[in-house]
Formats: sequence, C-alpha cells, structure tokens
Amino acid sequence: MEYEYASCDRIFKNKSSLTMLSPIHTNKQKFVCGICDKKFTQRGNLNVHKKSHLEEKKYECELCESKFITKSQLKNHINIHTGHKKFICDFCGKMFGRKSVKIS
Repeated sequence: MEYEYASCDRIFKNKSSLTMLSPIHTNKQKFVCGICDKKFTQRGNLNVHKKSHLEEKKYECELCESKFITKSQLKNHINIHTGHKKFICDFCGKMFGRKSVKIS
C-alpha cells in the first residue's frame, strides 16, 4: 500500500513516514516542555531540549551569547545567524538549517 501526502504530492511506502512529515509541513507542535512551555513537532526534539534545563551549558555563541550543552548544538545555532540551510528533506526538497528537522 502507498500513502500520498497532499501538501507536497510525495508518495510513501509506509504510514510512519507520512506521519512524521505532516507536523513539519503544518508546523503542528504537539510536544510541550513542562518547564518552559516551548513546543516541538517531534518527541525526540523535546527530549533533547529537556536536557537544556538540567545540564551545564558550556558552549557560548560569540554573536548573541546564547549557551548550549554541546558543540554540535552551538554549530546548529550559528546557522540561525548565517541563514545557512544545507539539509534537504528527502521527501519534499525543503531546505533546513538543522539535520534534526529534515526527514530522511
């Protein structure tokens, strides 16, 4: 059986791929941090975010002084300042600044 996603006319072999794409295209953020109320489209992103409330943030952005737990998070953050989007969704072709946002 094949599943078609109406927003970008993509066809998927399994329903789980379709389900993952939908919140990103609709910006439906149903996972909410219980500490700061920040919202996420995927549970995994919320779980990573929760660590930001518990662990020391030792990597600081030189442009805005935001702090991060990992060097990788800082690197992803810098894309906000540069506007650099190097990750392409394999399903719809949309560009993203963070690999965690795109679907492969």
